[in-house]
Amino acid sequence: MLGKAPGWVFIGSVGLACVYLLWSEWTVGLGFNYEFAAFLVLVVAVPAIIVRLVLACLRSPLDDTAFLVRVSAAPVLLVGTIALLMGGVPHKVRFGLSEDALNEYARTVTATQCDRTSFEKRRVGLYTVVCASRYGDRNEMVDLEIRDRLTSEDWHIGGIPGDWVFELRD
Repeated sequence: MLGKAPGWVFIGSVGLACVYLLWSEWTVGLGFNYEFAAFLVLVVAVPAIIVRLVLACLRSPLDDTAFLVRVSAAPVLLVGTIALLMGGVPHKVRFGLSEDALNEYARTVTATQCDRTSFEKRRVGLYTVVCASRYGDRNEMVDLEIRDRLTSEDWHIGGIPGDWVFELRD
């Protein structure tokens, strides 16, 4: 079994794990549960893929195109996913899609202190803003507290609109 090219179930499992990892990064921040799951996927997937790749290449001819596609599919998926995660691509894409909406919304913020009792949460771009306030010497900066639907952590997007910085604050 290990000497054969990986089947579509194995390749599909690796693909689903990669999608899960990218989806986890799509959220504002990876919570402990996501990071631990990602760690487990990598600890299990990487050695399994390497062993299957080496054994399959040793036992079968490398001139069969279908064989090469099946042998290389899982490593390509995993390396591509790791490259995307290391570059922060899902997070950057999500922020890029929301940046105009965040800038426009930031212009409407007038409160200088975040009062959760009078603030109604709202969707701004792909984020849920639960509180917003202005700060700085001339109130030129805006702090948006955001909560992601998939994580329980509150993140802040702060700064001058157009020059945002993400941070996790308690």
